[in-house]
Formats: sequence, C-alpha cells, structure tokens
Amino acid sequence: MAFVYTWTGSNGTDWNDFMNWSGGPDFPTPGNDFFTDTTATFVNGAPVSGFGSANFFVVYASTTFTGPFTATGQSAGPLSGLFLTSFTVNSGTATFSAATIPTSLLTHADVLVGYDDPLPGAGTAELDFVAGAHAVLDTDNVIDASGNRVGENSLYVGDQRDGIVNILGTGTTVTTDSGIAIAAQTGVNGTMHVGSAASLHIGFSTGFGYYIGYGGTGSLLIDGGATVAGDGFADIGATDGSIGSVVVDGAGSDWHQAQTIAVGFFPGTHGSLTITNGATVETDASIKIGAGGTVTVGSGSSLISTGTSGIGARILVDQDGHLVMQGGTLTATATIADTTLEGIQVAVGGMITGTGHLTGLYVQNDGVIDANAGSAGGTLLVDGVNGISDPGSPGILSISGDATLELEGSVASNETVVFNNTSDPGHHETLRIDGPLSSFSAPIQGLVAGDAIDLAGVSGATTWSLDSATDLLTVKDASGTQLGALQLIGNYASTSFGLAADGNGGFTLTESSAAKAPSITSGGGERNAEYVINPGQQVITTIQASGTDVHYFIQDPRTGKLVTSTSQFIIDTNTGQLSFGAKSHDDAYHVTVVAKNGAGQTSQDLTVSVADEHIMVGRSDVPDTFVFHAGFTNDAVFDFNVASTLFCGRAQVHDVLQFDHTMFNGAVAGESGSALTDLLQNHTQSYGWLGTMINTDGGGHVFLAEVSKQALLSNATSDFHLV
Repeated sequence: MAFVYTWTGSNGTDWNDFMNWSGGPDFPTPGNDFFTDTTATFVNGAPVSGFGSANFFVVYASTTFTGPFTATGQSAGPLSGLFLTSFTVNSGTATFSAATIPTSLLTHADVLVGYDDPLPGAGTAELDFVAGAHAVLDTDNVIDASGNRVGENSLYVGDQRDGIVNILGTGTTVTTDSGIAIAAQTGVNGTMHVGSAASLHIGFSTGFGYYIGYGGTGSLLIDGGATVAGDGFADIGATDGSIGSVVVDGAGSDWHQAQTIAVGFFPGTHGSLTITNGATVETDASIKIGAGGTVTVGSGSSLISTGTSGIGARILVDQDGHLVMQGGTLTATATIADTTLEGIQVAVGGMITGTGHLTGLYVQNDGVIDANAGSAGGTLLVDGVNGISDPGSPGILSISGDATLELEGSVASNETVVFNNTSDPGHHETLRIDGPLSSFSAPIQGLVAGDAIDLAGVSGATTWSLDSATDLLTVKDASGTQLGALQLIGNYASTSFGLAADGNGGFTLTESSAAKAPSITSGGGERNAEYVINPGQQVITTIQASGTDVHYFIQDPRTGKLVTSTSQFIIDTNTGQLSFGAKSHDDAYHVTVVAKNGAGQTSQDLTVSVADEHIMVGRSDVPDTFVFHAGFTNDAVFDFNVASTLFCGRAQVHDVLQFDHTMFNGAVAGESGSALTDLLQNHTQSYGWLGTMINTDGGGHVFLAEVSKQALLSNATSDFHLV
C-alpha cells in the first residue's frame, strides 16, 4: 500500500501536530520515532522540529521526497540537547529529486544509511539524490540551552548494515559540514557513486574526514564529469582491517581535497585509487601511498599535489606502496618554498612503475622509479628533478619492458639509472638525457647490447673513450673537446660502443653486439663478489659469462697462470662449476676466476665466506650470493640487499639467493618470470619489519632479516635464482 504524506503547515510548524498534515494513516507523536515502512511519498516537505520532536526519522521502504524536507534536533526548552533527530535509511530506498525551492533535504543530524535491522524481506538500504536535488547535511546537530552547538555527526554509508548512496544528475548537489564514513564497521559494505555531472562538497572538519573503508569495505566512484571537493583529509582504507577503493573516471571528473589523501597508508589497511580516461585527482597537501596502497594513473589522467595548504607538496610512495603509471601525469610542485617536503618522494621500498609524466622528484631510501612499458614501448618523462636525495640512502631510476626513461633538468647524482635487463631479458631500453651531458652525474648500471643512451641535449658528439679501470665513458666532439662523461657500473673493459645522430639534433650511444671477450655475469657482474655458503658445503657456485666458446680458469695466486685447480679450489673449465679442493672451515677464502675465449678474457675476484653456525652475513661493498644446497636446515641471513639497494651514491649490485631447484617440488632450474614469483609467493612468510621467512619443500628455512616480503617479491627474478 502506498501513502502520501503532505505537509500543509496549516496549524503552525510543529511536526507532531496532526493538523499540519493531510493524508497517511499515522502522524508523529511527541518524543517518538517516526517510521515509514511502506511505499510513501512526502509532498511539499516536512520540517521535523518543535518541542518533543521525533528521535529518528527511519525509512524501511521506498520513500520519495518531492519537496523540501528538514530534520532538526531540539533547539529550545528544558530538554534541549537531550533528543537527537536523525535521518535514517534501514532498508529500501529514500529518493530526493528536484525541489521547488533550493533545498531538498536539510538535516541537523546524522544521516545513517544501513543503520539497523530491516523489516522482513526488505532490501539494501539506499539513499539517492537525483534530478537536480539539493541536500545540505548540517550535522552540528545538538544545541544546548545557551544556543551553542555541541557534538558533531556525519553521513554514514553502510553503518551497521550495507548501504548505498547515489548522487547523480546535472544540478544535483550534496553539501555536508562534517565527515563521511563509507563502510563504518567491520563486515559492512558501503558504496557511494557521484556521477553524471553531480557534485559533492565535504565541509571542513577538525575531527572527522572522508573515510572510504572505515572498518569495512568501502568504495567510491566519481564519473561522468562529476566533482567531489573536500575541505579536510581523506583516507582510503582508514582503520586496521578496512579496505577502500576509489575510481575517478572520465574527462571532467574531478576529486579535490584540501588536506592529505592517504591510500593504504595506515597499519593493516588496504586502499586503491584509480584515475582513468582524463580524470583528475588533486590535493592542496600531500598524497601518501603506504604498504597496503596502490594508485594507478591512466592515459590522459592526472594526480596533482600543490602544497597550497602550507604543508608542502608531496606525493609520498612509502612502506612498499606502489604507484602505477599508464600514460598519465604525476605532479608535485609547491607554491610555497619547502624543499624538504616538495616533490614526488619514493622511499622505504616504495615504487612507481609505468609510462607517463612525472614532475618533481625525490627518490630516497631504496625507492624505485621504473619506466616499464611492457612490450608496446612508451616513455616515462621525469622533469623537475630537485636533487635533494639523502646521500646515505638514495634511490633508483629503473628502465624495463622496452620503455624509454626521459630525464629533463638536472639529475641528482645520488640516483642511479638501472637498465633492468636481468629481470626482463629480451627487451631493449633507452635512457634519454634532455639536458647537457656535463650536468648529468647519475651512475648507470646494467647497460647491455641493444640498449641505448639518447644524448638528446648533446650536439657535435663524434667519439667516445672508456677508462677500463673505472668504467667512465667520455664523449667528445671532433676537436677532442670533452662534452661530458657517463659513469657506468659493471665491467665494460672489452665493450664497444656505437655513436650516431639520433635524428633530433643529438646523438645516441649504443653498446655494440660485435664479437668480444666474455664478461662474467654471475656474482653480480662486478669485478669483486662474495659467495656465502654453509659449513661443509663443497660446491660453491657455477661461474657464468656472456660470449661464445667460453672456458673457465682459476688464476694461480703465486704464478698468475691460468689453471683449473689450486691447493684450495677446483673449477670445471667447460661448465664453470667452482668447488673447494679440500674441506672448508669457518673462514673467508679468496680466489680469482677467469672467463676466456678467442677474443680475450675477463677476471673476477671472489671472496668465499663459510657461515658460522648457519648465521650468514653479507658485505655492503660487494654483491653477495647466498648459496643453499639440498639438506640445509635453518639459516639466518643478515645484510641482504634487494635489487634496489644502493651504497654511498653508487648502485649496489643486488645480492642473490641461490637455491638448488630440487628443494622446491616441480621447480625448474633457471625458472624466471611469473612462475618464479608465484613459487616465491607460496613459499614465503612475512614477519613485518623483522623480515621474511623462505620455506623449502624439503623442510629448510631461510630467514632474511629486515627484508620485506613485498620487496623480495617485487625483485623475485633478480634476487631469487634456482640452479
């Protein structure tokens, strides 16, 4: 049965006076709640006010408001402040549509969507504002006897039960002077949709923000040219165990917060922010992406931090957080002078990947910027690099997946550019330097045949020369004048480079794939490396090198001759397997191995450390390979450096965990890619900041101290080798 409740106001303004109503079977009585439990329509509005007014206005079924509706708390008299009028949707749908006067809903109370148990058979609680409706949620609702407001309440979308709020249509506006909580309790789902050119404004609140996932699972969709503006902060995933997701989609769709936006930033929270198809998200403060947070910026879309609120402009990717670029724009430029906070700050295992445009960069504490375009190619353009990274814990600018990393302006010398071919074989990457080479001082690691360095800001380059002792590559013009130098990290003594015009007024430098002497790639590919093994282990490792027709030798420490055995070591000249010639003890041993073919030879100085009581400790000045054979039991590894770690401003070639593949059921020697990542995912256990445990199917356990599971998985192919 449907009822129409028409407010006439013919006998005054008292909600509880039946003479002010026409139609309907029941009317409010003093001090009682008012329930609409069947299809009902309120015509001309209903001001819920007056002494002894209802405690709650509760919707249990479909209710439509065609005129303005006002709900207010006590405002005078001896009972002031004791009663609270709230607009509550327990089940069914309450709909506000275009009104004859500007306000469709005015409430001085909580608005609760999904508050209590529904009537039998009732549906999900839903509150809709459509077709030009206007709602003003003035939630400072309780007024004491002196006329002062006390208490502050909010809009809850999914409070005790699931709830939905839709704000849709041109001219539809909702304004609240306090916060919004979507999914306010554990186990509750809350959904808000602001679309089709509607708008939502969240007024300033010192105690309550915009929470998407406030205990439960909350989602927010902004699309169709709709706008959301908040005067306070916003948390996507606000409390331990909560999950929040926000999607801002389409040209003209915009979300603007005056204070910080946090995405999965707090302990135990998970949050995602996706900006696609030309949409924009902006904050006047900071954007913080934590361990449980992922932000994706799609093609033509923007994520912006301006710092106009006076607390600096910063997009912080922290605590293993992840920001994915898909052709969008990321900007952090302050209108106030604060270089300690300004910029796109990537720290503590955080990572930005993809292609697009970054403005303002601050990479530190092993953070990673990874230009990664997959197989289609693409460019990650970085400008406004401010060069203020922490020298003791700098970050990495990485290139993988056929991408181009383009750097404009000055580049901080502490950042290191890494051609990530080790974990991404078969692809060829490009580093484009738009400024003068004389101002570029970042070291470069991992350059291999097919990779290119586009010297877009250099003209007149004709020749190059390499200092084989330091791997410093110098570029000169026809007169021999030095135009700049590139510090390579690795072993390029036998490498040839090609230098040619790039077609844009600059030059491209490429590593030649011509026949050359082998280069040792195992042990991090550096001139010095360390292997850490368990007591009693005879086989140390297998030396590997690039090139053809390669044979392996040991350099006799007394004569300098190339041999296959000494009093301490034996090497297989064909396979490169290096073993102890006698029983090893708890000590450190030194050996020089050589890879040789018809074009020349390359050597590598090794330190072989035998663990003391299964406590394995790495060195910070050389890459370490921790070797595990079948039969080991429990080991603890300290000072393990994941692939992104740097040391004293130079790229630290990452450490490696080397396992016999037979320790994992179904594993294949040389496994790589997603299969290797899945294997590691299924055999690891996180212990938070303490570290990560790797468990083999044979019962062995390796504890990596102070290495997060996410950092290990992010670099699985680089750090985890099966032999």
